[in-house]
Amino acid sequence: MVYYSPITSERTVATMKYFKIILSLTLAVMLCLTSVSALACTAIYVGSDLTEDGSTMFARSEDIANSYNKVFYVAPAGQHKAGEVYQGCYGFTYTFTKDSYSYTAFSDDNLSGVCPDCGGEHKHTPYEAGGTNEMGLTVSATETLGCSDAVYEADPHVDTGIEEAEIPTVLLSECATAKEAVTLLTSIYDTVGAQGGSGIFIADNTETWYIENVTGTQYIALKLSDTVAFAVPNQSAIGLIDLDDENVIASAKLIETAKAAGTYVGDEAANTIDYIASYLPDQKANSRYMSALKHFNASFDKAAEEVTAADYAISNVDAQGNIVPFYTNISVNRSFTVADVVAYYDIPGIGSTGNLEIHIFQI
Repeated sequence: MVYYSPITSERTVATMKYFKIILSLTLAVMLCLTSVSALACTAIYVGSDLTEDGSTMFARSEDIANSYNKVFYVAPAGQHKAGEVYQGCYGFTYTFTKDSYSYTAFSDDNLSGVCPDCGGEHKHTPYEAGGTNEMGLTVSATETLGCSDAVYEADPHVDTGIEEAEIPTVLLSECATAKEAVTLLTSIYDTVGAQGGSGIFIADNTETWYIENVTGTQYIALKLSDTVAFAVPNQSAIGLIDLDDENVIASAKLIETAKAAGTYVGDEAANTIDYIASYLPDQKANSRYMSALKHFNASFDKAAEEVTAADYAISNVDAQGNIVPFYTNISVNRSFTVADVVAYYDIPGIGSTGNLEIHIFQI
């Protein structure tokens, strides 16, 4: 792994057993800390068939203030012991099932002993936004997402549920593979719920998953194809999905909850759901979505009012209603490089003077 630190300007190099990750850059984008009720992160994913070197790339930006300090560190193996109860910032607790794996990550700076987010003095890793563990598992979290009022009333967030910034701490400590991490995260959603909505990348050297939850207990997880590209500027990226696909893991009441809210769009008999239309029916592409679409392909010329979810959302259903590999209608007009991902975070409206950090994973 190669990391470039925005705070120290030092570079740390380490070698992973299964693959190389380049986690670089500190330019970043808008505000995404749940603790300050902000919505301004921007993520990007480009599958390996669309990159120049055949790697999978995903990244996510954070913006709160360009003087807000971050800590980059290695958590040693066994930092958390089997049976230890971890207490997060805002009420979530988790009992570790094994001695934790070693992992490299970054979080908000609580080295003074006082958490800058919750003010707590207990031992924890506040706003641990991304990292990779010794088994080669990578997690990028904290892309804040919302939902419609009607859906929220049907399935509100849970005060003691997992908070998005605590997800890397738990998954990197406990899990060896992406599938194992997805299973653990969704089981937490099922049993204790989520404190807020988020979009999350979970990857190892064989597969990459993207998970969205926008309510307290409902979620949808997609094992991404190598041919898909998309962006997540605090707005959902998931469109029409056939839940019978073996590459989809969804909560048991995903359709039922949308029906209770009166917002369900899909074919219940065919077990399909248009996730954006059902959970975020009022979503309109924001200016960062428009910038992202232009960055993927400079010839994209639709006006904002003309853009619909069909222009950017992930689907696995073709025109005939068949299950197909995940795709979007985003047309990428070149083979993406790391430089293209870096440049993505220098686009007007995405790059700003409030940029705090960006993490880019190349697997």
